[in-house]
Amino acid sequence: MNAGERIGADARVISAERNAGATYKDILDNDQTIRVSAEARPSEDYWESTNIVLRGGLVTEGSITAVVTSTGEATILGKLLNATAGASYLEKPVLRKINKMINVAFLIEIGIGFAYLIVNKTPAKVLRA
Repeated sequence: MNAGERIGADARVISAERNAGATYKDILDNDQTIRVSAEARPSEDYWESTNIVLRGGLVTEGSITAVVTSTGEATILGKLLNATAGASYLEKPVLRKINKMINVAFLIEIGIGFAYLIVNKTPAKVLRA
């Protein structure tokens, strides 16, 4: 994989240029470039392991040669997406705003309806006064 190419699968790095790097900014909301090497330097944070590249990342510098370890739903990203499928806390902010706006509009319509009923049920002489 060369600079600018999207990483399409989880893979173990077998060789990398000295300045090779990858980023997962589209996944993690983090612009940090992680240096990649064939040397195994595991990290507590799996995303920062230097000898592993993960699906969804982007090669930012240099070139990397790697052996694919998993693809599709078997990748770390695939497992995360499957585990969170249908979770309500992942609802997009725009959808939350639309739902709130619909609820407010509904309450306003109910209020207008009650006001109309009150005005139309009130005797005419009370309204003339």
